[in-house]
Amino acid sequence: MRMFLRFNKMKMITVALAAFMILAPMSALAEAPLGPEGEVLYDRLCREMSCLCGCNQTVKACPHTTCDSAIPSRNKIKELIVQGKNHDEIVSIFVKEKGQIILSKPKEEGFNLVGYIFPSVAIIVVGGLVFKLIKGWTRSGSPAVSQTVARQEPDAGSGGQLAERMKKELSEFED
Repeated sequence: MRMFLRFNKMKMITVALAAFMILAPMSALAEAPLGPEGEVLYDRLCREMSCLCGCNQTVKACPHTTCDSAIPSRNKIKELIVQGKNHDEIVSIFVKEKGQIILSKPKEEGFNLVGYIFPSVAIIVVGGLVFKLIKGWTRSGSPAVSQTVARQEPDAGSGGQLAERMKKELSEFED
């Protein structure tokens, strides 16, 4: 009986030791000390990359505790920093794997420049058009306005005729 208990204890210790040896490197990688520079780089990269789970947040700000996108991305960023990769190398690795959509802010190059320049240009152009339109409406003494007013004013001789015509139509209306 004692031998049976001793065998079970040995078996349990062996299994526990094997589990520890398997799981220890994984947890060490996940908890590998990045150092102060590595922490700064990790924080920067997590803010620059978008979470792809649909939350419209960065990898750092994703609110989901079991996110299928942010958690693996964070772990991969840590892993790449531990391997000695720099900022640009890590960003290019993620862009190659997941495309430009992983970047929370598009690179300022090529067609992406339209997104940076167009809003400013559009505001300036529309502002100029609105200014010109308002200036045209408020321009005093414009020939078009004075001609319209001149056509609408009755001449002095017809003022009496209009008054007589109104009296006549009112009297017909009352009858």
